[in-house]
Amino acid sequence: MSKNLLTPQGDFPPVGLGRRLAAMFYDFLLCTALLIVTGFVYKMIQAAIIGEERLRVMTDAGKLDGDPLYSTVLLLVLFAFFAKFWTHGGQTLGMQVWGIRVQNANGTAISLWQALLRF
Repeated sequence: MSKNLLTPQGDFPPVGLGRRLAAMFYDFLLCTALLIVTGFVYKMIQAAIIGEERLRVMTDAGKLDGDPLYSTVLLLVLFAFFAKFWTHGGQTLGMQVWGIRVQNANGTAISLWQALLRF
């Protein structure tokens, strides 16, 4: 299977700290919105399965604090966000705005395993 080459190719100087932090802040805002939507959908599904009244009682009693399934879903959604962008184009939305790309030395996109390690 041939790896897809990203454009442009060649030697590029490392990106400065300011541009990296700006891209990270931009992605932070996008991820915050993504997690809010994910949390809303998760709670709607949970309310449909458990029932709204029982969910309210469990929430008031603190039984849903630290829900491991909810934490796992949020972690997987965040990884899916970054892995999709890094493995298909080498840039998240924040990286696109600030002209930053992650790629292998030979110009190919990083693999899913590399994205997991980077995450």
